[in-house]
Amino acid sequence: MLGLVLLLAAIVAGAASNRALLAFVVGAGVVAFAALADRRGLLLGADAEPDPLPAEVVVDSDLRTVMRAAYPSTLGVFVLALISLVAGEDLLAALLGGAVAGLGVASSVGLMAVLAWERKHEVRLYTGERGRRYVG
Repeated sequence: MLGLVLLLAAIVAGAASNRALLAFVVGAGVVAFAALADRRGLLLGADAEPDPLPAEVVVDSDLRTVMRAAYPSTLGVFVLALISLVAGEDLLAALLGGAVAGLGVASSVGLMAVLAWERKHEVRLYTGERGRRYVG
């Protein structure tokens, strides 16, 4: 949604709609591909079985979890796009809007994988410090 807002803002600010749309699609495609192709999780042991959730743990709200996931990447790129709009670089803003949308696409794909894993194992997956995973 934020990506589309940036695309529209770039067009309103003066970018040619066809060029802005192309920049948006390129940004979304490149960032979504890069995020989905990232295999660092495999190197960091993400395939290990999660530990049971400790009883004394306080679970964050869903909103707080989403905000932690969006900062700094999504919000940082959004701020850079706003700066580019103010500086008159409308096509760059459209490209960065696409990058924000690409992050959203990659997050959605990741969420579907997590939900499928939870459904298969009939548990809820939680993450902790340094990427540790827990089930509860």
